[in-house]
Amino acid sequence: WGILFSADVNKNVVANNRIFGHAIDELSTGIVVSESSGNSLRNNDVSDNGIGIWIESGVDNVVERNVSSYNKSAGIFVQFATQTSITLNTASRNGFAPGPRFPGVNDGINTAGTRVTVTKNRASFNADYGIEAVEATDGGRNRAQGNGNPSQCAGVECR
Repeated sequence: WGILFSADVNKNVVANNRIFGHAIDELSTGIVVSESSGNSLRNNDVSDNGIGIWIESGVDNVVERNVSSYNKSAGIFVQFATQTSITLNTASRNGFAPGPRFPGVNDGINTAGTRVTVTKNRASFNADYGIEAVEATDGGRNRAQGNGNPSQCAGVECR
């Protein structure tokens, strides 16, 4: 991993980093937040990893203004997290080599958490959806184009 917050690493800011080249497999992630809350991930470039940013449980985390490109699986993946905000991120060219653990996680942004809000993100040229956020709250103004799935987005409206 590039940066790992695990088991109650709370209320931190990760900002203005360039994390790339952790593309050994689908779990080689740029930034992981696991079982931690109140963290802010802002203005990072997480590209050419297994997963760009992975929020795996926790409450009240913010993922904002990041660029996540050329990752094997999702650019941004939120799983089992609540009250998470995903805002103003750019996710492009992700998901073209997902591994066996997450075969369907091949989107620009993929959320599998409840009470996740997805707002003003841009997703383009990803393997499947630009944004797959079936259980999320649509904060509006998300954009997607050129993604593998002609619907472009699921669970949120994209222009």
